[in-house]
Amino acid sequence: LFSIVYIVCAALVLAIFWSIVHEKTRDIGILRSIGASRRGIIGIFLLYGLVVGVLGALLGLLLGWLIVSNINLIHDGMGDPPIILGIILLAIGVLLAGWSLSRIRQERMLPTALGCMISLPLLLLGGVITWAASNDAGFVMWDPRVYYFSVIPNSVDFMSAFVTMIGAVVFSLLGALIPAIKAADTDPVDALRYE
Repeated sequence: LFSIVYIVCAALVLAIFWSIVHEKTRDIGILRSIGASRRGIIGIFLLYGLVVGVLGALLGLLLGWLIVSNINLIHDGMGDPPIILGIILLAIGVLLAGWSLSRIRQERMLPTALGCMISLPLLLLGGVITWAASNDAGFVMWDPRVYYFSVIPNSVDFMSAFVTMIGAVVFSLLGALIPAIKAADTDPVDALRYE
């Protein structure tokens, strides 16, 4: 399973970095024309890939640990959702939708689109939570009568997490390698003419 995740990680990093190299062709040409070596250009993009991989791995570890350590609270909240949470999400969704629709009159399309894209899921989630709380229709994923445990196991194996993090960083570097080599092979003269 993690092999597929690693391959997807490498492919995403490769696609993003390929786009960055394409957009920064002129800048790469300037660096090469003032004496930057091919190794230096490769180093810049590999360092960038390393930073992306390490930050992604650390944020993934933190988010995973937060979810796993609070899984019982999350599960209890799904089984008996608090109605106030649904009302708050609905209120935020309505306010955000009103704000984004007011941007239409100012012909500001990006805030309108982003506001609608964020407010619609908030409205939907708030509506579902409010409906589930008012009808006692919570969602119980791990029913104790079926799975024979009353508390969901919530321990994190940090050794396995670190191995996974190292794999993610390595595949992030592998994804950045091909665009870095393409950037290093950029001819300074052609890059400076590039528009």
